[in-house]
Amino acid sequence: MNVKKPDSPAREPIRVKTLWFSGPNGMQIPIPGRHGGNTSQLHMLVAGKVDGVDICISYHAWMRCHRVSYQRPGMDSPRSFYVPESWCSWEASE
Repeated sequence: MNVKKPDSPAREPIRVKTLWFSGPNGMQIPIPGRHGGNTSQLHMLVAGKVDGVDICISYHAWMRCHRVSYQRPGMDSPRSFYVPESWCSWEASE
C-alpha cells in the first residue's frame, strides 16, 4: 500500500535587522574590520550597508541559526557564515 506523505511546509527565512551577541566581549566574526585584519570583535551587527560592506542577516528557524552574508566592493560573490541562535538576541526586519 502506497501512502503519500504530506508536503512539508515552505521554509522561509526571517529577515533580521539587528543581532546582539551575548558575552562580555561580544563575538569575533569573520567580517574584515575598519582597521585591517580579517575579523571584527562586535557586540552588535546591523543589516544594511556599513563602512562599504553590504550585510544581510536572516534567521533559519529549522536550522536554529542566523545566516550572515556580506559583500565588500570588489568581491565577486558574497560570503556567509552562521551564528547559532543561542549566541545572540535578534530583532526582525519589518
